[in-house]
Amino acid sequence: MLIADTYGEFNLAEMAPGKRASMLGPFAFAYSSMPAHRTAISEAIAAPSVWVAERDGVVVGVLRGGRTDHRGRTVLSSLFVAAQHHDRGIGRALVERFEQEYTARGASVFSLSATVYAVPFYLSVGYKKTTGLRSAHSFGEPGLPYQPMKKVVENERWVGRSPLQYPRQTAVSPGSDPAMAYVGVDQHAQHRWADTCL
Repeated sequence: MLIADTYGEFNLAEMAPGKRASMLGPFAFAYSSMPAHRTAISEAIAAPSVWVAERDGVVVGVLRGGRTDHRGRTVLSSLFVAAQHHDRGIGRALVERFEQEYTARGASVFSLSATVYAVPFYLSVGYKKTTGLRSAHSFGEPGLPYQPMKKVVENERWVGRSPLQYPRQTAVSPGSDPAMAYVGVDQHAQHRWADTCL
């Protein structure tokens, strides 16, 4: 329900109510227990890597990404943080952890399509606008304004190393909050947490 609530409240806030509902796609059924709805949502969440922030066993943030686009850039597909946890460093920590993981794998350029609401956040973590605003489809519904952005990171540390030599972590805890855990989940294990971050 995290993604459905956050996407609807913040990213689709400027849309008319009827258009907002259609732009939610399968997330419009986030509160449904019907297996077909749960399956559609799980399929929409699927990504090469997913990072989840939990507090006291509750998912409060989720980042999806890891595919490579046609220009060879690593794509940050989406980031959602529960409204009551905004401005606490959760989004920043998820982005940093995602970038660390993919930099360790050899990535040096990251790209994303930010909704208008999210642009200030991505600017604050080092992303730059690459063009003017564009319009995209959200689950088949046209008219979602977005800002293409990218970030170039130095990756000299990993030059000449094979992927088997890259350090790997699946969980980290930020030092200031022992109740918060950040867990990376690969595409084969996403079913373990998908229901908790709908």
